[in-house]
Amino acid sequence: MATKLLKNSSLQGKPGIFIIKNIKRLLAFYVLFQTINYNAQIANYVTNGGFEDYYDCNGGNINKLIGWRTIDSSSSGTLPLYNVCNNNVPFDGYNYQKPFVGKGFGAATFFCPPPYCSFIGNRTYFRNRLKANLKQNKTYCVKLYYNVRDRSSYGIDAFGISFIDNSIDTITKGWIPLTFLNPQIQNVSGNYAIDTLNWHLLSGTFVATGNEKNILIGNFKSDAATGTVLINPTSLPNVGLDMYIDHVSCIDVDLPAFAGTDKHIIPGETLYLGRARDVGIDEACMWYK
Repeated sequence: MATKLLKNSSLQGKPGIFIIKNIKRLLAFYVLFQTINYNAQIANYVTNGGFEDYYDCNGGNINKLIGWRTIDSSSSGTLPLYNVCNNNVPFDGYNYQKPFVGKGFGAATFFCPPPYCSFIGNRTYFRNRLKANLKQNKTYCVKLYYNVRDRSSYGIDAFGISFIDNSIDTITKGWIPLTFLNPQIQNVSGNYAIDTLNWHLLSGTFVATGNEKNILIGNFKSDAATGTVLINPTSLPNVGLDMYIDHVSCIDVDLPAFAGTDKHIIPGETLYLGRARDVGIDEACMWYK
């Protein structure tokens, strides 16, 4: 009897193993499906493109903002945190500027040549880790809004947006002109950033390779190749330009319509239709009755 029970238990165990293996396969498929479905629904690939969401807003620098940081956190040239919650928006004691939208924006030095600024401190760059890799052979529309800091002495025409893979982590000198990078989105030569009051649009499209995981925003030209125009003589002998940016987005130009997941409501309830709100989404859509 004991032998029969052992044999029966052994036989009964085989289907159990089969079922467990299939459950694992189903779970793996479910996770894969959810990942694919999530990535398929990404609209703006830029994380926290409005500079609104933060871990901590008590002083500090841009590393406290979700999704944003400098190229190398151990290097010099950190970026300040600009937000209403930090009490430096709209006035930081020297400069007055309201955000393009919301309560925060970014600030960085795009031009400050030696000898006024040292060679190891004349540039800073915004870095953002995208929500997912861009898709190969897809065309993306990229936008940001920029404004010149009040105390800047010069306007410049050299600034842009570079999409890069994880090799960005090998860049340790993030405070010098990164002339070896070729930004996919570049401001037009001769179009000088000079306005300290209004926000202006930088936009463009490019075809992704599928390896893009990070973006850098800054001036990728040498000091000599950067076109300049004097805008504030009272700031001399200070030589340089600090730029504010806000409302950064990278969106697939063929982004399909998406009304959201199926939901049931009863009379009197309200329902939000469409994608979750994000930078660049609302102004990219038109609704018709």
